[in-house]
Amino acid sequence: MLTFPYVYEPAKGDLVIGTIKMKSADYYTVDIGAPLDAILGALEFDGATKRNKPNIAQGSLVYCRVSDQSKYLGAKLSCINKGFNSQNDLG
Repeated sequence: MLTFPYVYEPAKGDLVIGTIKMKSADYYTVDIGAPLDAILGALEFDGATKRNKPNIAQGSLVYCRVSDQSKYLGAKLSCINKGFNSQNDLG
């Protein structure tokens, strides 16, 4: 079995590009190249509400920030950029 010398471990605040693997009513499962898949909530987008959620297809790429990371549960992602007021560069 081949082992790679470097395995990406997400840290809070990292900016990542991920691929949508699965979607549910409330969250998306995202592959960010880490040992565990990450979770992106459907309301973690700028302007998203319970009635107005984004419709992202499986296989799409998203640019997100790691908002929380657990060694056992994986990373939690967010596409809300609180640093900018007028323009959001994540999504």
